[in-house]
Amino acid sequence: MKFIHLPQKGKYFGVRLNPKQTVIQYNCALKQIVQQPFVNVELGCTLDSKFIQAVFEAGDFEQRVQICNEYFCSQKKEKSLGEEIFATCFDSIIENNGLFLPDVIQHKTGYSERYIRELFYKKTGFGPKKLSKFIRIQLLLQHFSFEETPVNIDQYGYYDPSHYYKEFKSLLVITPAEYIKEFLGWKNIKRKFLSY
Repeated sequence: MKFIHLPQKGKYFGVRLNPKQTVIQYNCALKQIVQQPFVNVELGCTLDSKFIQAVFEAGDFEQRVQICNEYFCSQKKEKSLGEEIFATCFDSIIENNGLFLPDVIQHKTGYSERYIRELFYKKTGFGPKKLSKFIRIQLLLQHFSFEETPVNIDQYGYYDPSHYYKEFKSLLVITPAEYIKEFLGWKNIKRKFLSY
């Protein structure tokens, strides 16, 4: 994970896109874009320069959101068969709390694990297992932020606490306890922390 130091007096606006989206097509793997601190439009995406200019010139955050919503809704395309298969696989990973279950996905799509893996690499630059790690951590962070119940790491596919801590720290560079203290400000971490 990279930390970007931005000047305090600047204005910043970012758009987070779901990997299933079909509006913006890239001439490179998503992995190359993710590794950049800022996406350079010349990197190969098909964003309209008028759209970028409109976002840049918008007066406030709400206007930028409205411009983005209008642009993305107007650009929707029919999904190809590969995109439909990818969307089905992605939805299956979400439904299973970030777990990539090859047997389930093969049953739903009728395609081999190898074909699905190649499809994921082509679409995102990551294999389905790596992408499922990102999704699992995002779901955990969402749980930390919005749920009152303790986190049961078993439901997210972690075999034991050390597996959970290792993956969390490898992706976020800090431990779950440090994350909770730093970003959520919980005083009594054990109250909502983990149930094993």
